[in-house]
Amino acid sequence: MVKAFLMSILWFWRMELPPEALNFGNRLEIIVYEKGSQSSTEFVDQTDPKYRSIMEFLAANKKNWKQDTSSYAPDILVRGNGITLNCRKGNAIIYYTDNEKESLQFSSDTTSVSYCGLNQ
Repeated sequence: MVKAFLMSILWFWRMELPPEALNFGNRLEIIVYEKGSQSSTEFVDQTDPKYRSIMEFLAANKKNWKQDTSSYAPDILVRGNGITLNCRKGNAIIYYTDNEKESLQFSSDTTSVSYCGLNQ
């Protein structure tokens, strides 16, 4: 609770995503939205190029995330192991529960890679 409060005051403070925000597990659900409606869903495992693209995106973009309380319409949602990544054209948003069971949301608008490296 204290961490969320401090981060809300220091909205400009950028940080690196902690390891628990990157532990998606072995299987991902990828949900694509078009015009606000879900258009497709697929499940991928670690052998799938889409899984690898997402992990490469996160590894390359671990820094420059900020705590965020805004709501964002989904473009591509990636879900796995209690973590949701909203991949958008101009930014990415990650939602997860930390080791202290606190729900957190971080966004990064500094990425030059649209849709977390997934082709849209």
